[in-house]
Amino acid sequence: MIRRKLISDTVTSLLNAAGITHPAVDIKRLAQTQGAIVVEEPHDEQTSGFLFRTAGSPPVIGVNANHPPSRKRFTIAHELAHLLLHIKSGVHVDYAIVKMRDSRASEGTDEEEMEANRFAAEVLMPRGFLEADLAAHGPIFADDEKAIASLAKKYGVSPQAMAIRLSSLNLVWM
Repeated sequence: MIRRKLISDTVTSLLNAAGITHPAVDIKRLAQTQGAIVVEEPHDEQTSGFLFRTAGSPPVIGVNANHPPSRKRFTIAHELAHLLLHIKSGVHVDYAIVKMRDSRASEGTDEEEMEANRFAAEVLMPRGFLEADLAAHGPIFADDEKAIASLAKKYGVSPQAMAIRLSSLNLVWM
C-alpha cells in the first residue's frame, strides 16, 4: 500500500526546513541538503537515473545528462524519494520505459516506484503552491494546453506531468 501520509509529511517537512515557499523547487539543492551528491552523466536513453548508497559514503543520485531539464528534475526528485523512503544499500537504477517509470511501476505493481513517483510529483508541484497559483489565475480547464504549459514552465516540469498532477488533485475543470 502506498504510504500517502508519509510522503505528504516528508515533502512538507523538506520544503519547510529548506524555506521553499514558491515554485520552481530547487530539487538539486534539496537533495544536497539531505546529504546526497547529485551527478549528471550521459547514459543510454532508457536510463533515467540511479541512487547509490553504501555505508560510510554520502549517497549519490545519478541523472542522465542527455535528458531534458524537466525530466532530470523529476529523476532527482524520484531518486530522492528512494533515498528518504526506501532504506536499501547498493545501486538502484530507474529506467525510462513508460512515463519515466519501469514496466513494473507503469503496471502499478511496484509500490516503491509508485511511491517515488508520487513523492516526485508532490515535491515538484506541491498542492499548496498550485492552489495559490490557480486562485490568482482562475480556473483552468483540462484541455487548456496553453495554461497547463505555462504552469509547467513555472514549476520546471513537463506539461504532461503538470496535467496529471492537476487532474489527480481535482484542480482542473473537465
